[in-house]
Amino acid sequence: MYLFYIDESGNRDFSHLEKERFYILTAVGMYENHWKRFHFDITRFKQSIIDRIMRDEGIKLDVSTDAEVKSTYLRNPKERDKHPFSKFQTDTERLKLSSMFYDQLKQCKAVLISAVIDKQAILPNSHLADQKAIHLKAWELLCERIERYMTEAHPKHKAILITDDTGKQRNLQTTTAQITFYERGATSGLHFKHIIEMPLFVRSETCEGVQLADLCCYNVYRRFSQDDPDYPFYKRIAPFFYNSDNTDKEKVDGLKIFPPTSPFAKK
Repeated sequence: MYLFYIDESGNRDFSHLEKERFYILTAVGMYENHWKRFHFDITRFKQSIIDRIMRDEGIKLDVSTDAEVKSTYLRNPKERDKHPFSKFQTDTERLKLSSMFYDQLKQCKAVLISAVIDKQAILPNSHLADQKAIHLKAWELLCERIERYMTEAHPKHKAILITDDTGKQRNLQTTTAQITFYERGATSGLHFKHIIEMPLFVRSETCEGVQLADLCCYNVYRRFSQDDPDYPFYKRIAPFFYNSDNTDKEKVDGLKIFPPTSPFAKK
């Protein structure tokens, strides 16, 4: 079994496209046997930070629910200050913890897959110019790339998709779409033979895998929103994108940019 942790960056809204041009889903995939090491490597260090915060600040935190790592907290001091685990970390602890997350990509032989939606390249009268439709399209494109990766690299295994709980209504939309893709295939004609038909929704604060997906997804967002392929944290994760042995070596098969009319799709 392969576990694919999924998170989003940007937003689904079609207003203010000059500031919020991209909507991105990113999946981090790893073999099930790597999960235990990944989980405990991260949580052991989180617990050491929690113990130090308890000694220094007298604040009691639970590693299972109070120790979320998010790109927003790393970048934004105001957001960081709202969460004691992030607020009371030292700079050294914060840097080491984020580095430990990225190190897991290599240690767990992980694979990255992203669907990048350029909302500016979607016509205003298109049926895709809608918050629900754009998410479901991104989800479909992500599933297609996961299915192709599994078919090529791990044909005897199944894949389960684990994603952030974004609320009952949105979860239901995603579940319904995935069941439809599973039963009828994607609009491209691809049928899903390796992806389990039901996604699993989890609270991000309880799941290190979704937290890693959050960090990676923001780096993809930052790369496209600033048109900066040399962004250091993007360059750190770039080697882990899925690359097929059956396509041109210059093509990054795990990075799908939509629609094809986007200028980024031609780079």
